[in-house]
Amino acid sequence: MKRQISSALDTSASTRQLALALAEDPIRLQNQTAAELYQHAMTDTPYGPIMRMIQMGPLDVNVLDPRAHIYAICEDSECFAEFLFLYLPNGVGHLVLYMDELKPGNQHLPGKGRSLHACYSNILEFPDWFLSDAANWMSLAYITSLDMERAQVKESQVLRYLLRYIFSLGASDPLGSCDFRIKRNGGYMVIRLKFGCYVADFKSLFQFASSKGASANVPCPE
Repeated sequence: MKRQISSALDTSASTRQLALALAEDPIRLQNQTAAELYQHAMTDTPYGPIMRMIQMGPLDVNVLDPRAHIYAICEDSECFAEFLFLYLPNGVGHLVLYMDELKPGNQHLPGKGRSLHACYSNILEFPDWFLSDAANWMSLAYITSLDMERAQVKESQVLRYLLRYIFSLGASDPLGSCDFRIKRNGGYMVIRLKFGCYVADFKSLFQFASSKGASANVPCPE
């Protein structure tokens, strides 16, 4: 069952297979990979495409819609729909957010030319074996560090925009929620996701809270 659940979220298996042949014709295969990823991101659901563009201040950022993404996964995999029902029997779950800066390739290259801020999410009620596998986390957004620097957008602001966006989607809870339906056993199941927590390393905790850091006594919220 673990393998079936994990494979339901693995939308890049064909992409990895293409990458193995990059040495033969890198330009053609890179274009083909990009086209496949774009086609998946634009998959239409009752909640619109999986990926949509939102504004984060002066930045236009492509962000995943959790409703559309989970709906599409359950359409492709009845096993994942049952897995969701198993751990959310009353339909209510709590969303976990994770954000960190990464630099693909050589980590020691100077400058931020290749640095990204990656944002991910998962559901807190899922079992430990599922949450502990990085492949099972849903990508929310990727923003280049240079774009953030030029637009003067901080990590705490990105988190704020993401929270406002996600928990206004079909919200029926006054405190904010992400509400949607999935298909299950020929019928529908209503899912309501609320904010659970965010996971971050020591540096990111201060960035999220917009505070001065370990050497300061007084936080300075923006």
